Amino acid sequence: MTANGPLMYHVSPLYDFTSDIVLPTCMYKVNNMLSSKIPSEFSDQVNSKSLDLVELEKSQLNILQELENLKEKVLKLKKEFGVEYHSNVEKFQDIVIKANPKCPPLSIWVLYHLFSQSTATCLVTYLHSSLKTIPEDVRHLQNASSSESCNISLTVIWRDGEKDHEMMIDPIHQSTIEGEVNIARYLSRLLCFTDENDALLSTQIDNWLEVVHSSIIHGNNKDRQGALRSLNVHLGKNSFLVGDSFTIADIVMWSALIQTKLHQNLPTNAEKWFKSLLNIDLFKKCSGLVLL
Repeated sequence: MTANGPLMYHVSPLYDFTSDIVLPTCMYKVNNMLSSKIPSEFSDQVNSKSLDLVELEKSQLNILQELENLKEKVLKLKKEFGVEYHSNVEKFQDIVIKANPKCPPLSIWVLYHLFSQSTATCLVTYLHSSLKTIPEDVRHLQNASSSESCNISLTVIWRDGEKDHEMMIDPIHQSTIEGEVNIARYLSRLLCFTDENDALLSTQIDNWLEVVHSSIIHGNNKDRQGALRSLNVHLGKNSFLVGDSFTIADIVMWSALIQTKLHQNLPTNAEKWFKSLLNIDLFKKCSGLVLL
């Protein structure tokens, strides 16, 4: 460094770009594609294909517009003639339930008859190798149907295991739903048996289902007696557990009372409700399946 400031040095370049690059003779020379002009024949062909795509797009848009117009006409006719559409199960449902014969899930049979009113449903039962025999009363719960052409297939496998029943909903990930209450809730929503848009109704139904699960099925004697008292008081002012007709709450409560033998000594109002259910066609079909 000098007295007047830093001193800079000139360094020769490491590479010399002025000399020509000699290419080997085995290489081929290719024209620059970006600088070359597209042949007129190819250009005309591209333009022709573009026009075809435009015409195809216009045709598709016209078809979609016609479908939209048809949809509007159908909706007007539907409204004019007062036609109501009820959505049913659109695809095949294969439902497998592993159940303990010591506490048979009678709600499954009631729901089977309910499903059969709106869609083709079959129900078959099997005996697992862990059991040699099943109780005499459960033998009445045999195949309700063996039709092959059905939208819903219910399969009940009697097995020796825990008290809670089990339903496989995703065999790949081994996802299951445990407990008769949860299985019945799933099946009822499968057929839209419960109006999910009514928040109050859904909450009341879930409340009674929780009573059945925690107090009737899995409760001790004190819990069951308390639940029966609450049930009796409620039925003193109401014909059904929720609303003006039976719901999934009535179906599961009815099943749980039979499983626990509590139906043999019910309070007055509860007994009246229990007998009224047996007069309903769905329950009447199932009442003879178990020795009451």
